[in-house]
Amino acid sequence: MKRYNKIAELPDWAKAPVQRLCALGVLNGRGGAPDEEGYPTGLDLSYDMLRLAVMLDRATGG
Repeated sequence: MKRYNKIAELPDWAKAPVQRLCALGVLNGRGGAPDEEGYPTGLDLSYDMLRLAVMLDRATGG
């Protein structure tokens, strides 16, 4: 199963919701240096987790 560790690796439809969840501190990653835009790395997200992130984002008006 593919795992996504950086925002740049995400499918386009998941980037904005995951960025918002990172900005809110909901997603922090597993440590390490932040990416080029300052977002956490080591996110370790599966496709199903991305789908859930989109659902959470929509539910909160993202």
